[in-house]
Amino acid sequence: MPTAAETAQTLFANRRNLIALGDYSEQDTVRNLIDPTLDFLGFPGGHQRREFQAGDNRPDIVLYDVPAALAGQRRSVAILEAKPLNADLDGRGSAHSRRPKSQLMRYIIAHPASGPGAYGILTDGNVWHTIRRSEYDDNQANFVQEWRLLDGTREQCAEYLVEIKRMLAEAAPAHAAPRQRKAARSNPKGARNLPSDCRKRIPRRDTEYAH
Repeated sequence: MPTAAETAQTLFANRRNLIALGDYSEQDTVRNLIDPTLDFLGFPGGHQRREFQAGDNRPDIVLYDVPAALAGQRRSVAILEAKPLNADLDGRGSAHSRRPKSQLMRYIIAHPASGPGAYGILTDGNVWHTIRRSEYDDNQANFVQEWRLLDGTREQCAEYLVEIKRMLAEAAPAHAAPRQRKAARSNPKGARNLPSDCRKRIPRRDTEYAH
């Protein structure tokens, strides 16, 4: 597995190549920027389901902490929606239901691969915008954090990669233990059962994600 520094170097080089190409697609962005990042984060191809159709919902990539072939009905760690590099992730000018963040909210709430505590990721390969489905309200998701991997230095990029990896690694055990999730949701004081790290990262409800 590549190191954070090696991954950052790859991402900067690949972005330069994409920009030089000029006319690049979402698939180009996934192959050159998102895939190398997922490899470092611990989600190589075997831990993914792509274009996972469920009713009207078809997120680009679903991420598991086990090989996808063994996942069965297991809840995912994260659902990822990809966009081309430098895409408008706010979807200004688009109908609300077609905005990327609205798409992500729909997937994290309605897709069967999601579940309490699952993360949603919206990314163009540079910006990694994350939300997390509530442990206690199936129709709510909270903004977590947004990283811009390629706007600073390679060293900063490597640090951000480590932060994202740590966040997703901490989420995985919650999805492997349905009984614990059920107990946490029955706790009237709720957040007391969340890891302290998550409490710090989810300071408020993001009204943009109200379902």
